[in-house]
Amino acid sequence: MLDQQHYRFGGGGRDAFGEYLALRLKQPHFANARSVRNALNRARLRTTLDISEQLAKLDEPEAVVEIAARFSATRIGRFSIVYTMERDGAMTRATAMHADPDLQPVLESVLERGIEPLEAVRKVADTRIGAPVASLSDDLDAGADAELKQLAIVSLIAVPMTVADRTLGVIVIGDDRPLPLGAADLELATDIGRRSASSFERGQLWQWNREQLEVEQRMVEVLQQSIIPERLPEISETEIAAAYRPADTNVDVGGDWYDAFSVEGCPL
Repeated sequence: MLDQQHYRFGGGGRDAFGEYLALRLKQPHFANARSVRNALNRARLRTTLDISEQLAKLDEPEAVVEIAARFSATRIGRFSIVYTMERDGAMTRATAMHADPDLQPVLESVLERGIEPLEAVRKVADTRIGAPVASLSDDLDAGADAELKQLAIVSLIAVPMTVADRTLGVIVIGDDRPLPLGAADLELATDIGRRSASSFERGQLWQWNREQLEVEQRMVEVLQQSIIPERLPEISETEIAAAYRPADTNVDVGGDWYDAFSVEGCPL
């Protein structure tokens, strides 16, 4: 049934599931296959809940793609590559992660050689439909081929990161286990892509708003410094002093300016 469901256990998942089945078998009205299938579906739901909880804590787009890569590489396949779409429509590799730390340098080396499924990524981005990917690349040199053998890639899938009709990126997931990634994996990966995209866009908006506020802050500071006098006039028998303290302790500028000047014939 696990093979039919395209389900894989990670970490101590198999032991935990075995304990669950042992306890469940002791209960009345155990429905065998149906009960196991329902348990597997709940485990997949747990993955979506887990990533939602992680994403809800993030504001930085870079942190969002790292979470998307980690869940894809550990809950679905063995490694993942996340591409994000720039404002001009170009796809840029944002991060790549392998579940095995020893193979992380190998994956990075392969990608640095330019061995990437860019055509498949572009197609998924345009169609906004997840699909299997034939291979990372058909054009390999001897060194790259040796590194790919270390990764032992059996199957690949790519899913879009979409919000409404907007594509924000693509997640490529690879696996080295004998059972190829299937329809259930594609469905779960698509869900992760949608949830990640929503958080990614929220993070982008937060980042852009912060950058805009910083620009406006600098403009106000320049304007203020151009208006406030560098030094006050020297008037005989008169001492002049000024102190500028913005009301808001979190900023260094305010809405008011000051100046001082002498007036001929004025007794003050």
